[in-house]
Amino acid sequence: MRRVSSWTRSSSSIINTTNVKRSGPDLRRTRCELLGDEILSDFLSQGSRLYVCPKPGLKARHAALSVACGSLDSAVSSVHETHQGVPHFLEHRLFEKQEGDITARFTALGAEVDAQTSFTSTAYSFECVDHFEESLRLLLELVLKPHFTDAGLDREREIIQREIRLFEDNLEWVSFHTALKALYGQHPLAVDMAGTVESVAQIGRRSLEIFYRTYYRPKSMSIFLCGE
Repeated sequence: MRRVSSWTRSSSSIINTTNVKRSGPDLRRTRCELLGDEILSDFLSQGSRLYVCPKPGLKARHAALSVACGSLDSAVSSVHETHQGVPHFLEHRLFEKQEGDITARFTALGAEVDAQTSFTSTAYSFECVDHFEESLRLLLELVLKPHFTDAGLDREREIIQREIRLFEDNLEWVSFHTALKALYGQHPLAVDMAGTVESVAQIGRRSLEIFYRTYYRPKSMSIFLCGE
């Protein structure tokens, strides 16, 4: 799981929509000038957006599910009783399921799974060669079926606090956040996406559940598929 030190660009900023072709009533065909690929897109029944990039001959297949919420959304803490670092903490804890860490199930399929939190979004993704459909079902389970336990939260809290301290020794990361603090002062942009050691200590199950219900809604999700 990673923190990303740049704003996530929306798909619409990369895809040229000035010359849109439609196949059927909903399917959009657009040309990505940056990559030279055709992108197919549509809205799913519950409001999520689907993007497909066909890549004939590409053996590796990739899928990602992006949620339109990131560390900046911790700014609503006074309303939803959350704390700085909740989006990143939630990203970590969604990997815990009743059967254990879901990463092992991706590995059994030969898929590599990852996740990352930025200022404005949280993304979950995998890459594989075989068993794409099974891996895609796992990705949906990862995001859509949260399972929080107090013991798991305690373990993860310690891991994230160690991660925060580790990044405090990273010169590039410290320089980046020093610049943000100089530019934005007390604005949430100046706060580490993982929160602080102190704020993470206050995050409990209620905070995660409220944040999940508030932001992890179908209309806030986009699914990206790429490969043969």
